[in-house]
Amino acid sequence: MTFLAKKDFLRERLWLEFFAYVGLNNGDALMRPKVSYSFADGFDIQLGANFFIGSEGRFGQYDANDMVYTKIKYSF
Repeated sequence: MTFLAKKDFLRERLWLEFFAYVGLNNGDALMRPKVSYSFADGFDIQLGANFFIGSEGRFGQYDANDMVYTKIKYSF
């Protein structure tokens, strides 16, 4: 099962997003929260994470591999 919630703020300059894959048979999941901010024309910054939940299944097998990332993007 998948789930997506997304909302923009500050006149479409700030985006909050939460995406999840959920394994119904094994009770495992991959949750991906993300925050993006457009601070100037063509410049965006993003902060996100990948959290693996469970002890078995497609996503649970990676439970020790959670991560946080940042991204700066320039578009022209």
